[in-house]
Amino acid sequence: MRKIARGNDCMDRNRFKLIHSELIQQVQCVENNLKIIYAAMRKGNFNNNLRSVEKMNLGKIARELEELDYSDDMPEFSEEEYNTIDEIREIRKVLVRKWGDRQLNQMSNSPLILTSRFV
Repeated sequence: MRKIARGNDCMDRNRFKLIHSELIQQVQCVENNLKIIYAAMRKGNFNNNLRSVEKMNLGKIARELEELDYSDDMPEFSEEEYNTIDEIREIRKVLVRKWGDRQLNQMSNSPLILTSRFV
């Protein structure tokens, strides 16, 4: 069974893929929640607002939300909260680009050393 190692810690490939999938799902929930928040904060019809952002990715909706939030000089979210959203976006990028299914399926049978600061 394929083992994935970080320092002295090991896990099998299936466990890694399960955790990876759960993390992706959580990031998708954050993305969806940001879309709902944006649609509620934007003037106009909530459903129309939500439809206008439904195809936006996490980075785009985060920028749009921050721009809308600061448009009245009375933001609902702090700079720290927007930094956290940006960190989540970076984590997603690593999960998809570095640890996506294609990359996991192309791995050799040698142990994989996890070097990302997000892992």
